[in-house]
Amino acid sequence: MNLNNLESFEPYWNFYIELEEQFLNICKYIPIDDKNENTFSFKYMNLFFSICSEIDTIFKEFMEFKGYNKTKPGMEEYKNFMKENFPKFSSEIVTCYKTKELKPFENWEINNSSPLWWKDYNDIKHHRTKKGDEGNEYEEHYKKSTQKNILNGLSGLYQLETYLYKELIDKYDSDSFLKIPLPQSKMFRIKNWNHNKQLIDNRYTIRLDEKGHLILYAPPNSINE
Repeated sequence: MNLNNLESFEPYWNFYIELEEQFLNICKYIPIDDKNENTFSFKYMNLFFSICSEIDTIFKEFMEFKGYNKTKPGMEEYKNFMKENFPKFSSEIVTCYKTKELKPFENWEINNSSPLWWKDYNDIKHHRTKKGDEGNEYEEHYKKSTQKNILNGLSGLYQLETYLYKELIDKYDSDSFLKIPLPQSKMFRIKNWNHNKQLIDNRYTIRLDEKGHLILYAPPNSINE
């Protein structure tokens, strides 16, 4: 799909919201907590695959949108692309419920390598179990489908899509005051992101456009960016 207008982004964001809801449903039974960060399950593994597969898709779409034509790019190309175009990307902090802070791409900043959660994803994808170095014990890679990896992967997907959405807004709707997608994430915000906006505010009104879509509207000069 070519990202040639804001509507073309909606299927991607709607899928993100679906992935977030799936994780929140699991959180009803396994709350987000440091004590649970190494908890693993096949539910997590299924969700982990979906998240990382979508990250791969969004990176490809982002590169194409910015005019980069790479054949079968991977994380190394994604890293170089983001560093070239968005130098602060890897140092961004994503807050979870305003209490937990995550830096999903910090390995790009620390040692110029793939995120640890991405390495774990590839281990699980290619080898659920694998003989260890001694040859007599199996490494159980499927146990890397942990809450910690899900949080890092999902927050990374949120960060990536937020960056892409802002680029689309700047190109196709530069007058928009809202630079994060709707509906907003229930879990994440990018810390100190200048465009974080709360929807509960009497300066906003909701109206329908000619197609029946909900439009968030603010009177001119009501919001100072």
